Amino acid sequence: MSASDIQQAVTKARTQICRWIPYLSGAVIEIPWRFDESLGDKIAAGTDGANVLVGTRFCGLPTAMATRVYLHQLVHVLYGHLEIRAGSTESDWNIAIDLAAERIVAAMVGLTPLAAADPHRGTLDRLIRRVQSDSIERIHVLLRTHPSMRERVAACPKDSPCPLGEGHRMPEPEALTSAEHEH
Repeated sequence: MSASDIQQAVTKARTQICRWIPYLSGAVIEIPWRFDESLGDKIAAGTDGANVLVGTRFCGLPTAMATRVYLHQLVHVLYGHLEIRAGSTESDWNIAIDLAAERIVAAMVGLTPLAAADPHRGTLDRLIRRVQSDSIERIHVLLRTHPSMRERVAACPKDSPCPLGEGHRMPEPEALTSAEHEH
Protein backbone atom coordinates (compact mmCIF):
# COMPACT_ATOMS: atom_id res chain seq x y z
CA MET A 1 0.00 0.00 0.00
CA SER A 2 1.69 3.18 -1.13
CA ALA A 3 1.14 6.70 0.17
CA SER A 4 -0.30 7.51 -3.24
CA ASP A 5 -2.91 4.72 -2.93
CA ILE A 6 -3.96 6.00 0.48
CA GLN A 7 -4.14 9.61 -0.73
CA GLN A 8 -6.22 8.55 -3.75
CA ALA A 9 -8.70 6.51 -1.66
CA VAL A 10 -9.17 9.35 0.84
CA THR A 11 -9.54 11.94 -1.92
CA LYS A 12 -12.25 9.83 -3.60
CA ALA A 13 -14.17 9.46 -0.32
CA ARG A 14 -13.90 13.16 0.53
CA THR A 15 -14.97 14.13 -3.00
CA GLN A 16 -18.01 11.83 -2.80
CA ILE A 17 -19.08 13.39 0.50
CA CYS A 18 -18.83 16.86 -1.03
CA ARG A 19 -20.78 15.68 -4.08
CA TRP A 20 -23.62 13.89 -2.30
CA ILE A 21 -23.80 15.91 0.92
CA PRO A 22 -22.57 19.37 -0.14
CA TYR A 23 -23.40 21.06 3.17
CA LEU A 24 -20.53 19.06 4.71
CA SER A 25 -17.95 20.38 2.24
CA GLY A 26 -16.54 22.84 4.75
CA ALA A 27 -16.07 20.14 7.37
CA VAL A 28 -14.47 17.81 4.81
CA ILE A 29 -11.97 20.54 3.94
CA GLU A 30 -11.30 21.70 7.53
CA ILE A 31 -11.10 18.41 9.43
CA PRO A 32 -7.73 16.79 8.77
CA TRP A 33 -7.10 13.12 8.12
CA ARG A 34 -4.03 11.00 8.56
CA PHE A 35 -2.91 7.44 7.99
CA ASP A 36 -2.76 5.33 11.16
CA GLU A 37 -1.09 1.96 10.73
CA SER A 38 -2.14 0.95 14.26
CA LEU A 39 -5.69 0.40 12.90
CA GLY A 40 -4.26 -2.72 11.29
CA ASP A 41 -6.09 -4.78 8.69
CA LYS A 42 -9.33 -5.09 10.67
CA ILE A 43 -10.45 -1.47 11.03
CA ALA A 44 -10.71 0.75 7.95
CA ALA A 45 -10.97 4.08 9.77
CA GLY A 46 -11.14 5.66 13.19
CA THR A 47 -10.73 8.99 14.89
CA ASP A 48 -8.78 10.59 17.68
CA GLY A 49 -11.39 13.30 18.14
CA ALA A 50 -9.62 15.84 15.93
CA ASN A 51 -8.59 13.83 12.85
CA VAL A 52 -10.13 11.15 10.70
CA LEU A 53 -7.73 8.20 10.83
CA VAL A 54 -7.51 5.76 7.93
CA GLY A 55 -5.85 2.36 7.90
CA THR A 56 -4.71 -0.01 5.21
CA ARG A 57 -8.15 -1.67 4.96
CA PHE A 58 -9.67 1.66 3.90
CA CYS A 59 -7.90 1.49 0.53
CA GLY A 60 -9.41 -1.89 -0.31
CA LEU A 61 -13.03 -0.83 0.20
CA PRO A 62 -15.36 0.00 -2.68
CA THR A 63 -15.56 3.79 -3.07
CA ALA A 64 -19.14 4.10 -1.76
CA MET A 65 -18.37 2.09 1.37
CA ALA A 66 -15.09 3.94 1.99
CA THR A 67 -17.03 7.18 1.66
CA ARG A 68 -19.62 6.08 4.18
CA VAL A 69 -16.96 4.84 6.62
CA TYR A 70 -15.11 8.16 6.28
CA LEU A 71 -18.39 10.05 6.84
CA HIS A 72 -19.01 8.05 10.03
CA GLN A 73 -15.66 9.18 11.45
CA LEU A 74 -16.23 12.75 10.28
CA VAL A 75 -19.52 12.77 12.23
CA HIS A 76 -17.65 11.73 15.39
CA VAL A 77 -15.31 14.70 15.02
CA LEU A 78 -18.10 17.16 14.16
CA TYR A 79 -20.23 16.19 17.14
CA GLY A 80 -17.40 15.84 19.66
CA HIS A 81 -18.42 12.29 20.42
CA LEU A 82 -15.17 11.21 22.02
CA GLU A 83 -15.67 13.29 25.12
CA ILE A 84 -16.48 10.45 27.48
CA ARG A 85 -19.07 11.20 30.15
CA ALA A 86 -18.49 10.67 33.87
CA GLY A 87 -19.42 7.18 35.01
CA SER A 88 -19.04 5.68 31.54
CA THR A 89 -16.78 2.84 30.54
CA GLU A 90 -14.80 3.53 27.39
CA SER A 91 -16.10 0.38 25.68
CA ASP A 92 -19.80 1.13 26.33
CA TRP A 93 -19.32 4.79 25.42
CA ASN A 94 -17.63 3.86 22.12
CA ILE A 95 -20.56 1.63 21.15
CA ALA A 96 -23.07 4.35 22.11
CA ILE A 97 -21.27 6.98 20.04
CA ASP A 98 -21.08 4.59 17.08
CA LEU A 99 -24.83 3.99 17.21
CA ALA A 100 -25.45 7.73 17.40
CA ALA A 101 -23.04 8.38 14.52
CA GLU A 102 -24.69 5.71 12.37
CA ARG A 103 -28.10 7.23 13.06
CA ILE A 104 -26.80 10.61 11.88
CA VAL A 105 -25.05 9.07 8.84
CA ALA A 106 -28.21 7.17 7.85
CA ALA A 107 -30.17 10.43 7.93
CA MET A 108 -27.48 12.28 5.95
CA VAL A 109 -27.09 9.73 3.16
CA GLY A 110 -30.85 9.36 2.68
CA LEU A 111 -31.50 8.44 -0.93
CA THR A 112 -27.95 8.95 -2.18
CA PRO A 113 -25.94 6.00 -3.56
CA LEU A 114 -24.12 5.96 -0.21
CA ALA A 115 -27.24 4.53 1.48
CA ALA A 116 -26.61 1.12 -0.09
CA ALA A 117 -23.00 1.03 1.11
CA ASP A 118 -23.87 0.12 4.70
CA PRO A 119 -20.76 -1.42 6.30
CA HIS A 120 -22.97 -3.19 8.86
CA ARG A 121 -25.17 -4.78 6.16
CA GLY A 122 -28.44 -3.74 7.80
CA THR A 123 -27.74 -5.23 11.22
CA LEU A 124 -27.88 -1.84 12.92
CA ASP A 125 -31.25 -0.86 11.45
CA ARG A 126 -33.29 -2.20 14.36
CA LEU A 127 -30.85 -0.78 16.90
CA ILE A 128 -30.89 2.64 15.24
CA ARG A 129 -34.69 2.69 15.06
CA ARG A 130 -34.82 1.91 18.77
CA VAL A 131 -32.54 4.86 19.61
CA GLN A 132 -33.81 7.19 16.86
CA SER A 133 -34.50 10.17 19.12
CA ASP A 134 -32.25 9.33 22.03
CA SER A 135 -29.19 11.23 23.13
CA ILE A 136 -25.85 9.48 23.35
CA GLU A 137 -26.26 9.42 27.11
CA ARG A 138 -29.63 7.63 26.78
CA ILE A 139 -28.17 5.16 24.28
CA HIS A 140 -25.37 4.49 26.76
CA VAL A 141 -27.90 3.79 29.53
CA LEU A 142 -29.88 1.47 27.23
CA LEU A 143 -26.72 -0.49 26.42
CA ARG A 144 -25.98 -0.91 30.12
CA THR A 145 -29.51 -1.79 31.24
CA HIS A 146 -31.15 -3.71 28.38
CA PRO A 147 -29.63 -7.12 27.60
CA SER A 148 -31.43 -7.19 24.24
CA MET A 149 -29.42 -4.15 23.12
CA ARG A 150 -26.18 -5.95 24.02
CA GLU A 151 -27.34 -9.04 22.11
CA ARG A 152 -28.09 -6.98 19.01
CA VAL A 153 -24.70 -5.28 19.22
CA ALA A 154 -23.04 -8.70 19.56
CA ALA A 155 -24.87 -9.86 16.42
CA CYS A 156 -23.29 -7.15 14.26
CA PRO A 157 -20.80 -8.42 11.66
CA LYS A 158 -17.32 -8.77 13.09
CA ASP A 159 -15.77 -8.25 9.67
CA SER A 160 -17.30 -4.79 9.19
CA PRO A 161 -14.73 -2.18 8.11
CA CYS A 162 -16.23 0.05 10.81
CA PRO A 163 -16.81 -2.33 13.76
CA LEU A 164 -18.95 -1.00 16.58
CA GLY A 165 -16.96 0.53 19.41
CA GLU A 166 -13.57 0.23 17.74
CA GLY A 167 -11.17 2.61 16.02
CA HIS A 168 -11.53 5.45 18.51
CA ARG A 169 -8.57 7.00 20.26
CA MET A 170 -9.44 9.11 23.24
CA PRO A 171 -7.84 12.53 22.76
CA GLU A 172 -4.97 13.44 25.01
CA PRO A 173 -5.93 16.21 27.48
CA GLU A 174 -3.26 18.55 26.11
CA ALA A 175 -4.56 18.02 22.54
CA LEU A 176 -8.02 19.14 23.63
CA THR A 177 -6.62 22.20 25.36
CA SER A 178 -4.57 23.29 22.34
CA ALA A 179 -7.50 22.66 19.97
CA GLU A 180 -9.78 24.81 22.14
CA HIS A 181 -7.31 27.70 21.97
CA GLU A 182 -7.00 27.49 18.19
CA HIS A 183 -10.67 28.25 17.60
